[in-house]
Amino acid sequence: MALSHGKILVVEDDQQLRSLIAERLQDESFTILALPDGRGLLHRIEEFSPDVVILDVMLPEISGFDLCRMVREKYPLLSIIMLTSRENEIDRVRGLEMGADDYVTKPFSYYELIARIRTNLRRQRASAEPLSVSPVLKLKSIEINKETREVRVKGSLVELTATEFDLLVLFAENPNRVFTRTQLLQSVWKEPGQNFDRAVDTAVTRLRSKIEPTPSEPEYIKTIWGIGYKMSSGKES
Repeated sequence: MALSHGKILVVEDDQQLRSLIAERLQDESFTILALPDGRGLLHRIEEFSPDVVILDVMLPEISGFDLCRMVREKYPLLSIIMLTSRENEIDRVRGLEMGADDYVTKPFSYYELIARIRTNLRRQRASAEPLSVSPVLKLKSIEINKETREVRVKGSLVELTATEFDLLVLFAENPNRVFTRTQLLQSVWKEPGQNFDRAVDTAVTRLRSKIEPTPSEPEYIKTIWGIGYKMSSGKES
């Protein structure tokens, strides 16, 4: 997949902004479907097969948050970028909690939006490229295949979002290393270090619910109180 030839579905109710986004992305050779609201969005996704969905938070009838949750439930591997207000930090955190992979704050630079899109496309492309080293990481009952981006727990396939997968790989490749929330934001969300602790905590909680035998008493991802998290078990040979 060429990073400038992906298919992008944009949901934005502001006609002028929607047209500008579509125009700028088309200039970058992306194929665009731009919608004014989220009515029938799941059906449009099925028809259009986008690589990335861009959702505005403030939409008529169905909010961007509700749409994000609906899309994530049906398409767990589809990249979702939220458009949020710069003044409202809670919107950004809530979007990540709902399963968004990334967000861009308004008013935004189109260069930033394009960079975010390419980052998410790069994540998808990585799953199709052969690796020069073994693509499989093993942590007791967990097997992580970086090439196919598949995770199995006790042999059963577990579906993770792109963010959850990248978070798990970061932990698995650095056993016993303690990561602060700021470091996790920088490494996984590519954030410069804003204080979005709730988003990190929520992502860790979701990940634990999918890989831990007893999520309330985690065996793998340990909380280091006052600091952050670490993966308690090393890779098996």
